[in-house]
Amino acid sequence: MDSRESRIGDEKGAVSPNVVDFEDPNDPANPMNWSRAFKWLHVALLAWMSFVMTLGEMFFAPSLSLVLDEFDTSAASPLSAFVISVYGLGSILGNAFAPQLSEVTGRLSVLHVSNAAFVVFAVAIGSFHLGTLGPVAGPVIGGFLAEDQGWRWIFWLIAILGATGLVLAVMLMREFYAPVLLSRKAKRLRQETGSEELRSKHEHEASSALTARNIAQALLRPAKMFLFMPMVTIISLYLALGYGYMWIIFTRLNLIYENVYDFSQGAVGLTYLGVGVGTVLGILLVGTLSDWYVVYAAGEGEKKPEYRLPPMVLGAVFVPAGLLLYGWAAQYKLKWVVPLIGTGMMGFGLMMALLTAQTYLIDSLPLHAASANAVVETMLALSGSVFPLAGPALYDHLGLGWGNSLLCFIALPFVPLPWILLRYGERIRKSSRSQLNL
Repeated sequence: MDSRESRIGDEKGAVSPNVVDFEDPNDPANPMNWSRAFKWLHVALLAWMSFVMTLGEMFFAPSLSLVLDEFDTSAASPLSAFVISVYGLGSILGNAFAPQLSEVTGRLSVLHVSNAAFVVFAVAIGSFHLGTLGPVAGPVIGGFLAEDQGWRWIFWLIAILGATGLVLAVMLMREFYAPVLLSRKAKRLRQETGSEELRSKHEHEASSALTARNIAQALLRPAKMFLFMPMVTIISLYLALGYGYMWIIFTRLNLIYENVYDFSQGAVGLTYLGVGVGTVLGILLVGTLSDWYVVYAAGEGEKKPEYRLPPMVLGAVFVPAGLLLYGWAAQYKLKWVVPLIGTGMMGFGLMMALLTAQTYLIDSLPLHAASANAVVETMLALSGSVFPLAGPALYDHLGLGWGNSLLCFIALPFVPLPWILLRYGERIRKSSRSQLNL
């Protein structure tokens, strides 16, 4: 075997004839050793595709009244919320398969298939007028686009943006999941040497071989995590509640500003900027302070995943406070900017909680971070699809003020959960129930 082509050994460099690793710490085949420019290219493309897909979530919201009029549907009907929240139902199906399969087949193939499907369905909606896709740039652009060109052009624009990202990704991106890269390398070496004993260094922890057994194990992994790993259960349920509340706001915000504040079809899209400003501030705060605080809290000791959690505790305060401010300000028809401050507080708190939870799960479960986050994303999609259906009846019977107050009362038992994780997270993470054979 050519030693220049492959290094065989364990992580500490001890010689082993059967364990396949990267050639050396500077092996260019290791994605961690890619050039800074190539890494940022991948980050930029992933950010673009994520932007386009989240654009689709709320792009359609400002044109809701146009669609309701065209199909003769009342704004008080649950369908008025469902045509936006239905986007989340597709996310549930995607999260049930894609993240887990990416731990077996690699990230890139799943990414390409998912992007292609997104573009195809966006074209189908724009062409054949079937259904609607259901956070901040989307409504702003979508409101004026729908007002000027009609709501179907929203989906043509989404398809164009998605296709651009898909083509660039296929041309420029490379596989970046190390366990799959090493599994492919081990397979190639088995063919070259005839030694069937060669295995990737990761395959004793979580096999990356593309077999029916491993695919089935990967698909079942999120369910096992949700049922038997308390930290995953706690985080997913907590985030799902806040996300569901946010989607109730998303699906009613345009109608409130059209009917209560007399905003135009195009201007109503601008009301989502309140959430946008809060979201950006949350991203900046977590991105700036998270790594610094982990280093500060650890000192010379272990960098524990629980050091990621303080922003989630802060978010637990901002979400209900923003919900109350938004509801009662709109109830009493205060200055139009006051409810938007409330939605901004919700976006700020939810984003701090969401980013904190994702980094916490990645640090806690590095090999299966995709599956752990799939649990979270599935619960988010489920709550984002179902919760808004209660919005029309909730506000029709209780009004905006008491309706949002009721949501806060329901959320009270969940408020201490981030603090519980911060205080007892390490014990929960290391408990016997959390030590699963994933």
